[in-house]
Parts: sequence; C-alpha cells; structure tokens
Amino acid sequence: MLLSFLAASALVAPSMVNAASSIGLPPSLPKYSKPLNKDLIGLSIEMDRWTSWAGDAIGKPNPFVNQVLSNLASLTGTAVPFRVGANSEDRGILELDKQVSNVTFPAATPLVPYPEAEHIGIGRDFYGLSANLPDGTPFTWGINLRVNNETETVGQAAQLVSLDLNQYKGCFSHFLPPRNLQYDTFYGSKKQQLSKVKLKLIEIGNETLNFAPVQIDYYNNPRLRRFYPGYDVFAYTKQWADFGGKVVDLFAKEQSPPKLQIGAYVDYPVFLWNFVSTFGTGVRDTKAGQHLENFNTHNYQGVFLNNATVDPKSGALMDRSATRTAMARHAQQASQSREIGLEYILGEANSFANHGVPGVSNSAEAAIWLLDWALNGAANGVARMFFHEGIGFEYNLIQPVPVTGKKNRPTIQAPYYGAVMVNEAIAILQTYAAYGIYEGERLARVAVINSQLYLPGMNRTAEAVNIQNYAGDKKASIKRFTPPSANATEGLNWAGVSYETADGKPTGQVVESWLNGTSFTMQPTEAVLICFK
Repeated sequence: MLLSFLAASALVAPSMVNAASSIGLPPSLPKYSKPLNKDLIGLSIEMDRWTSWAGDAIGKPNPFVNQVLSNLASLTGTAVPFRVGANSEDRGILELDKQVSNVTFPAATPLVPYPEAEHIGIGRDFYGLSANLPDGTPFTWGINLRVNNETETVGQAAQLVSLDLNQYKGCFSHFLPPRNLQYDTFYGSKKQQLSKVKLKLIEIGNETLNFAPVQIDYYNNPRLRRFYPGYDVFAYTKQWADFGGKVVDLFAKEQSPPKLQIGAYVDYPVFLWNFVSTFGTGVRDTKAGQHLENFNTHNYQGVFLNNATVDPKSGALMDRSATRTAMARHAQQASQSREIGLEYILGEANSFANHGVPGVSNSAEAAIWLLDWALNGAANGVARMFFHEGIGFEYNLIQPVPVTGKKNRPTIQAPYYGAVMVNEAIAILQTYAAYGIYEGERLARVAVINSQLYLPGMNRTAEAVNIQNYAGDKKASIKRFTPPSANATEGLNWAGVSYETADGKPTGQVVESWLNGTSFTMQPTEAVLICFK
C-alpha cells in the first residue's frame, strides 16, 4: 500500500531561544505529494559477514537480528528489505566444495578496525541462509562483476536461481565439488526452505566506477585493487548488458523472476557516473535493460579519513544545508528514472563512508539525521533507501554479534531509533523540518524535527511551534524522541520505549501527550510525531 506524502513547506523563523516558530501543513492532499513506500527503510549488508546476520546454518537464525527487524516491521506491517553484497560482493567466488563460506580478511588498521574481506568463497548454503530472515523479507543479492569473468558472474546467478550446474560441466566445472548434487537456492532444491522470503533483485557489480584506473583508495590496500585500463561508463554498461542478458536467460521460465538493478555508483565528488551518462549508452534497450526495476546510486554525507574528519560536538551531520544539497542531485535522478518507468533507490547510504565517525555516526545526532534524510528522500521521489551495515561499523543501526571494544552482546545503536521513527511516521528549512503523511486525502501524521544542536552544558530551552491551517478541532497525540544530547550513544528511547535490551525486544511504556490547541513545544535536538485521531 502506498501512502501519500509530502515535504511540507515550512514557515520557519531562525532558531532562537523563546522565538516563536510555525509549520504550515495543508489539511488535504497537495498535488505535489509523492508516494511513500512502507518499505522505505532497508538494510545493506556487507556480504563477507553475512553469517553474522543470518546465522551459521539454514534453520539456525540469529534471534537478536530477527527480533530487531521484527520491531521495525511491526510498525509498518512490511518486512525490512535486505540488500546483501556491497564492496565484498566483488570479492566473492563460488567454492561449492564448502558448505557455507570460506572468508579471509586483511589485517585491521586503526582507521579500519573491521575491514572487508579480501576473499569470500561462496559455498553451497551461502545464499540459502536467506531463509533464516523474517518472513516476507525481500532480498537484493549482489554478484561479482569485478572478476571480469562471465562464467563466474553467471555461475553465481545460477546458484541463486535454479540451475543444476552439473548440466553445465563444460562451463562451470571449476565450481563443482566431487559430489553430483544440485546447488541452487530460490527456485530449485531449496525452494521450499526459502518460500517465505523472496529474491526480488540481482545486482551485478558494486560501485563499478572503482574498476577504473583512477580512484581514491581509502583502504590503501593493494591486495583489494583490480583496475581495468579504459574502463568507463560505456565499458560498464556494455559488460553489464552482456553478462546481464545471460543472467536473464537463467530465470526466463520462472513465473515470478527477480528483476535487475543497475548503477550502484558512489561517484563522489564529481558525479560523472549518473543517470544521464548511464542511459545515454542505450543500455535500457538491451535484453538486460528491459528487465530493470530501478536505477540506484549510493550516498554518504562525507568520508571518515581520520579522527579529525568531523568534530562530534559540531552538529555537522544534522546540518540542514548539507542534507538538502546532497539530496538535490538524487531528486533530479529520481525524476529522470520515473520518466523511463524505473524506481530510483539509494542502494547504499549512511552518514560517513569508511564505516562512520566515532561519536557521530553512532550518536543521537545520527538518529535525527536518518529521520530527516529518509523522509526528505521520500519527499523528493526516492522509493527506497538501504542503510549500510557491517560488523563493528560506527554507523550501524544494528550490531548483530558482540564486537571487541564495544558491547559483549548484540545491540542496536542510536541510528536504529531513526528507523523506528520513520517507520512509525509511515504508519524544510533552517532549524526545523516538517513532513505530513496522508492516508487518502486525510492528514494522518506529522513528523517535526528540530536539528538545532544540543550538547551538555548548552541551553536547551523549549520553544513554541504553531501549526498553521489547523483549528485545534481534531484530537491529536504527540510522541517524542528527546535524547540526552546530540552525541549520546546510549540511554535513548522513542516515546518511552527503549530497544537497547540484550534480546532486542522493546521495553518500557509508551509515553504520549495530547496536543493542546494549535501549538506544542520543542527542544533543540528533538523529534516529535503528531498523530491525528
């Protein structure tokens, strides 16, 4: 189901103590509203740590992961979408003599304490672990394009779909173990086990502009580099179409086959790999191009290069101008995608690339940023966005296993509260942002964000916010996210409910107040959800 959504035009005064502010929300559905998907918030998982999320064997899920995913799904009635791949998808190689996987990692560094794998051997049950995720989970699985070997790339797709590779020994003999077995996942021998989840999309290659010889190698690890002279967007789309056409052939007879997605670019800061350059090559007219569902790019607000990347006390992540500037180019590409019948998604996104900034990406500030970023994206036509996750990453919403130097148990992190607020809201300017969520023609909920920075020792005086075009004649409740400070990483709650428990189950009583008249109060670094009854 789609709910109608808009970014409300906000009549906002500069944020000053005791300054009166107001938000203007049309009482009926405006023509410039955008559709809001109930599965707006997804997770992007580094493939190398897949077993930490899904469990080590089919039928043995990670109960904490499934609980915290179910928390989010319970708010919208829709399972959280999963994309599995990212950097490590282009380091995966089929090794079907292994049961699950064979993974090797480079040495950790102070900058990257939890690096992505150098090599992932994909075993017989690797994709099948998808069955362990909650019922209804839609999957996007990434397959290796960087290997520059059609047999390997198509072989990985065959393992995902329903091919008996033994029928293709001439092509796939190097994949096969000594036993004569059928190794397939969603449409073949494991179909029954996977019947409650869905393979929705296949992604062929991740951030392929990094295959070109000129790139910024933030990891500074020569063992992870593989460049191809002359590789550009024309070379990429040709390779993608050639390999993708053969992937399409694999599931041609299926009644509900997966679709393909293209792009997965993070072309910071020049943005030359984009919608226009991609579809200007004619790739939409190819066999693979006719099976596209979306065009997708990636987005990070910056890059963590060292501990001086951003001051945890600066409030820079919540900065309204930075958020709006970053979203502007996505709004343009979303509009262009719709014109050719495609969704536009952020296939990978989060605060700061290179796994996040300590004290910022895992703080309450990141929760408020995520709420603003997600709703602003939806208001600008982004159909879905996948927040990137690994193990030990600062910006994770969820740490699925104990992490050395952090907690000795699985836990959620502060940005998770941002996802909770977005999903419950689903049920622009300066300091404030306001978003109205409509059900049919009726204004049902309003999310209001005050991104003025608050840190311990600062003044946190509440100010009145007036609702224009509202007569106060409708009963309305207010829920609040009021963290101790913008840089708080623990002790958070959403309307009195905490998700920071050992088993991931929410605890605490819901705290709501009633809207009295046509105004309410807000503090710096706070978000509220107004629900009209």
